[in-house]
Amino acid sequence: MRGGSFFVARFSNEEDMKAIIEGGPWLMGGRPIVLRKWARGMMMELERLETIPIWICFPQLPLHLWGKRMLSKLSSVIGTPLYMDSSTATRSRVELARICVEISANSSLPDSIRLKEDDTLKDLRVVYE
Repeated sequence: MRGGSFFVARFSNEEDMKAIIEGGPWLMGGRPIVLRKWARGMMMELERLETIPIWICFPQLPLHLWGKRMLSKLSSVIGTPLYMDSSTATRSRVELARICVEISANSSLPDSIRLKEDDTLKDLRVVYE
């Protein structure tokens, strides 16, 4: 712990680090925590969060929408796509697609997004973690 508010962890390999950062959501003392990969020049200071990463899920997403490009387009309606969980990336779980997006801390979170396919409008349900 550094400065009472920061923890630094070292992983033995990149795969373990990605599993932790892409997993979650993580709580400490019942409160959500924000995990970030360290970068040179990163300051260890509290900052007012203007953006936050959140996990969004598209349950029962039609299989033809499971491409990385389409999932990125769909999730960009909510925020800036960061990454998808490994089950979504490998399509090993098709009950839902799970993507981490960065949103404005002041964003409203829609329950669904509208998709136009073949002159038909469909609403895709969005679940937040």
